[in-house]
Amino acid sequence: ATDDPWDSPLAEDDPAVIFYTSGTTGRPKGAISSHRGLVANLQNTFYFAARGAMEAAANGGGGSVLPTGDGGQMVGMLTSPLFHVSGCHSNLVVSFAIGARLVIPPGRFDPEKIMATIEKEKVAVWSAVPTMIWRVADDPRRHDYDLSSIVSIAYGGSPSAGELQRLVRATFPNVGSIGNAYGLTETSSVATVNGGAEARERPDSVGRPMPVVELKIIDPTIATEDIVGADDLPAGTTGEIC
Repeated sequence: ATDDPWDSPLAEDDPAVIFYTSGTTGRPKGAISSHRGLVANLQNTFYFAARGAMEAAANGGGGSVLPTGDGGQMVGMLTSPLFHVSGCHSNLVVSFAIGARLVIPPGRFDPEKIMATIEKEKVAVWSAVPTMIWRVADDPRRHDYDLSSIVSIAYGGSPSAGELQRLVRATFPNVGSIGNAYGLTETSSVATVNGGAEARERPDSVGRPMPVVELKIIDPTIATEDIVGADDLPAGTTGEIC
């Protein structure tokens, strides 16, 4: 221990933050994100961006890993709460790491306010839940705003149909990257992600596990103490995600 908080020893598995999560199953429960988890999610985000850039370059695109706006600084927009892993870990922390300018629209979510913010701030990257994306892409006023600065859209948190991808491309003319992510508070945000050519070919999928995530689908009747050694269920079988 030390009197200087900046000089305190820190281990990778030390707790970094506690978020409360309940889903639809009961009272909120405290889920701990470790410093290792925060960094792992950051590394996974960089991996996904680099993979997307390599794929774009191979298909004749520009191949920019991180899109930048005027002045060379990337501009992102935060519409998720900071008490949620997507808002904190996958938006705020990532923006800090790359030196991005993060725009936070005040007040309740409103599609027209979001479109006005994109136009005014030249937002390049927007990560949100599918409902928010739907509301903007389906808004009759969308053609009244310049949304051409958006080059990357990512969403997660609920199922999304392939139709959403079509609407996104029709609404944001310069979008080059569309990603659908699946994750948990307990996984410090993203566990799997679907993007690029795979997202176009299998739009209803949430993709493959991120590099440092081990994932399998098992029989839901297996006892908790036996999960680690449990076998994967066959392809096409419904089970519990671990």
